[in-house]
Amino acid sequence: MKEIVIRAKLILANQFDFNPIHFESHTSRDVKYIEGRRYLIYFLRKEMEITYQKILEYVPALTNHTSIIHHYKKMIDLMETENSTFIKYENFKSEMLDAPNHHIENEIVKKIDARKQINNELYKLKKLL
Repeated sequence: MKEIVIRAKLILANQFDFNPIHFESHTSRDVKYIEGRRYLIYFLRKEMEITYQKILEYVPALTNHTSIIHHYKKMIDLMETENSTFIKYENFKSEMLDAPNHHIENEIVKKIDARKQINNELYKLKKLL
């Protein structure tokens, strides 16, 4: 599951032109970040059938499950009323199913995990100072 979520984050970050770190800890209210998070939330809930509380673990930039519910319902509304949102989401879904660069994405996942471990170690060392 983790690999699917990271793959989705990478594709959406590329689609909305931002760094995937914005799914993790940045709470910027810039439209591209909000939309990227919204697409991810919708995908995780609708396609992967993940609970709102569990989605919060995958999108730690959001603070509570009510934000997840809001984004999910907003995306349902946008999918029904805005053809451009529907098309963009379908393109994202198609890219999720297509895997020509899957080996590259796996390397990115490994590097992201390694970075998280290094950051945790640095944090622990700084607390010792």
